[in-house]
Amino acid sequence: MFKVTYPAVFLALAVCGLLTISGCATPVSTAETKATSAMAEARKASAEASAALKAAKQAQKEAEENKARIDRMFKQTMQK
Repeated sequence: MFKVTYPAVFLALAVCGLLTISGCATPVSTAETKATSAMAEARKASAEASAALKAAKQAQKEAEENKARIDRMFKQTMQK
């Protein structure tokens, strides 16, 4: 049998601890990076959706104005 000394046990625990910490730290930083990237994409999508909504409202306003103009022209034509 072999004799176990305290420095050897301490060294083994330190190595295992460092491996555990390095193994856990990598996924966390990757997860944080992915989350940050996803948040940036969500902000971009939100800005694009807001712009699209604004454009749709403008198009609807123009369509209503055109319909009103066409209705007036139709009424004028029917009166003649």
